[in-house]
Amino acid sequence: MQIGPYEVLEKVAEGGMGTVYRVREPASGREFAVKTLKSSRPQARRRFQREAEAMHALQHPNLVRCVAVGEEDGDPYLVMDYVEGESLQAQLDRQGALSLGDALEVAGSLCDALQAVHARDLLHRDLKPDNVLRSRDGRLLLTDFGLVKRDRPGMSRLESLTRDGSALGTPGYWSPEQARGQLARIGPPTDVYGLAATLYGLLTGAPPRGGTSLVEVITALDHPVPPLSEALPAAPAPLVALLGRALADEPELRPSLEEFAQVVGELLPPSSDAAPAEANRSVPTRGAAWPWALGVIALVGLGAFAALALAPPAARPSLLLTAPPGDAELVGAGEVELRGTVRCESGWVEVRAGGAVVRLEPPGGAFSLRCPTEAGAQRLEVVAVSEAGATSRTYVSFHYTLAPAWYLALPGDARADLPLPRGLEFGDGPGDYRNLVDDSLLRWLPAGSYFMGVDEGDRVNRPRHEVRFRRGFYLGKYELTWGQFDRFCDATGAPRRPRELDLSLAEYRQDAAFVPPDDHPVVGISHGDGEAYCAWAGLRLPSEAEWEYAAGGRHGWRYPWGDAPPDATRLNVSDRSCAWDFPPDPDPDEELVKQPWDDGYPYTAPVGTFAAGASPEGIYNLAGNVSEWTADGYVDHYRGAPSDGRPRPLSPGGRGVLRGGSFGDGLLFSQRVMRSRALRSPRGVHTRGVRVARDPE
Repeated sequence: MQIGPYEVLEKVAEGGMGTVYRVREPASGREFAVKTLKSSRPQARRRFQREAEAMHALQHPNLVRCVAVGEEDGDPYLVMDYVEGESLQAQLDRQGALSLGDALEVAGSLCDALQAVHARDLLHRDLKPDNVLRSRDGRLLLTDFGLVKRDRPGMSRLESLTRDGSALGTPGYWSPEQARGQLARIGPPTDVYGLAATLYGLLTGAPPRGGTSLVEVITALDHPVPPLSEALPAAPAPLVALLGRALADEPELRPSLEEFAQVVGELLPPSSDAAPAEANRSVPTRGAAWPWALGVIALVGLGAFAALALAPPAARPSLLLTAPPGDAELVGAGEVELRGTVRCESGWVEVRAGGAVVRLEPPGGAFSLRCPTEAGAQRLEVVAVSEAGATSRTYVSFHYTLAPAWYLALPGDARADLPLPRGLEFGDGPGDYRNLVDDSLLRWLPAGSYFMGVDEGDRVNRPRHEVRFRRGFYLGKYELTWGQFDRFCDATGAPRRPRELDLSLAEYRQDAAFVPPDDHPVVGISHGDGEAYCAWAGLRLPSEAEWEYAAGGRHGWRYPWGDAPPDATRLNVSDRSCAWDFPPDPDPDEELVKQPWDDGYPYTAPVGTFAAGASPEGIYNLAGNVSEWTADGYVDHYRGAPSDGRPRPLSPGGRGVLRGGSFGDGLLFSQRVMRSRALRSPRGVHTRGVRVARDPE
């Protein structure tokens, strides 16, 4: 088997995104590792190509070197140094924790490597002992990148280069923002956390937080990381303090990579036999071949240009393409419009592209041509042909997203940005976006501002304050269902929750029994269960501010549907059909008790019912049915609340925030400003569920 000029010796590893082979270059006899891509999707291919380019630009003695990139039958591949050695995780498994000096040496090398990565505006995102190799000659090498490109201003916009729809990482070494699926918070502090977690693991033999499954890791976030001094009483105080800060739940509280490296450097003992820096540098091999290859390309290009120039100028049409620009991101219903100008001295001239033709007679002027196109990366040849048979040609490359008619008919501010983020596709219904991992349907909420809370009534809803979203976000069209949650449990090994509701409590009717079907909202799950589900699906919990924005705040309404009073067609709340044991209150104005109507559902209703109560954005059951966990930690007022819609941080063992009311609540909690608190850990409460959200990148 051959891959380009390389002879395949063996398959080394295979994962969901690609395969790694050990290969030999016949010309030199040297062995390399070649990484190939499995996916045929254009978006994945472009990301793989960007990963290859990013890795090729990274040259550091503590990074596995990328020596070449290429294509075989149109499929891209990446050629890296083949390293024989052992991962630090294998070393831990074999002989236990490292000595303090050895662990600090590793940390120092990783600091150097990460500084080189960050200098290229990249992140690693998957630091752990398993991704650090010790070669046979003793070198430490950081490998297996989950590379992410970051913008310099704020460094908040993320674009995954290697994996779809996930926060990326390994559960035991995950940062809290990765575990909770908070992609917008992933940045340089995420790598600092991974570096600190790796050092902690090398010193203690285990990651800072236990757990091998997503659910276990999410649950562990309710408890602080034990100080290093508990496992290693002799650890230097500066190191204990450094790891305590670097393993903080909030990225903003962690030290910079430079500060981390400085403290590690101060703790490292001086080494008299350290190798000179020059000896550790990575020296590129076969460098002379590249200028030669570029020279050949330049000569080929020059020859083609010279051949064009030999044609008689009067016979050859002059063709200039003005739109679309090169490498444009285009969206439409399967056509691309080409515009430009063409000139020819006599007769007529035709412009041809993709099976479409337009003739200009007299022979010249502006043209517009609509060509059928497919989704993905496209390269279109455009040819101008004169009546005399002379031709000129040019090419245009672009990426095309095939959008349904409903998307193109939406007002501009109501459309999610295109191309769609990784892991999303257009749903079947107008305005629906489907999350590929779990089939959740999402709706788009555009950027905007609103006033959250009120200035009167209970202090927990005060003060009224402005929240401004600088970008839009996706929110679940429906509440998370039993069917979806069971599929998550089966995929991750998490235990299924008992579906039959425990109705033996005194406040329920003694003869009532209910086993909700797959299309009912899942209930009885903890806040951590919701976070674990979201992390698995590449989603997250919405913030309180996002939830209220969607539930009528964007329009200044009291309810998701407007200011009209609630009734049995709009929401599922406590009424005559509810299975509570006490009788309806005769006063229909009292919002805390059962209502005099019958909505037909004693317990939960299938998601998507009560269409009259949906929001204008097409989001169902924001009022009633089940209360919904948000991402926020509970504070009994809004003073100091973030003005940009971010969630308030969760405190270990603290309370979370629920929104929207449930089938067992009166009308009070169905108002969009009302909020309730609850301990995040208990399960089995039959009125609490989850609605998912995700960021636009």
